Amino acid sequence: PAYNNCAAYSTIDSESGNQGQARTFPLRLHKILSNPEYQDCIVWLPHGRAWRIVNKTQFEKKVIPHHFRHARYASFMRQVNGWGFNRVTEGPDHNSYFHKFFLRGQPDLCQKMRRSTNSTKRQK
Repeated sequence: PAYNNCAAYSTIDSESGNQGQARTFPLRLHKILSNPEYQDCIVWLPHGRAWRIVNKTQFEKKVIPHHFRHARYASFMRQVNGWGFNRVTEGPDHNSYFHKFFLRGQPDLCQKMRRSTNSTKRQK
């Protein structure tokens, strides 16, 4: 996988500030991953650059309805894809997801993430 080390990026974004952070999908997901209560269904990988759902059924019952307006795994995955997360398809991190601005312990980097638009998706 092509992980980027974004640890050197500044975590201060003067334009957006800290207001409304918990409203964006990446920040909600970061908060969920940082909550030990959910480690039985979703976890950071040891290196902190990717995450994985380890129990889809538990995740759908225990996490999604409490943190999102929908209760469906498919809707959650649409959000994951729409925010530009990449799936790792081989190697030891297989079936995990990563984004260059989504790193364990650095939720402020999520401010740099943008939801894809239809024109962005077509260019890929």
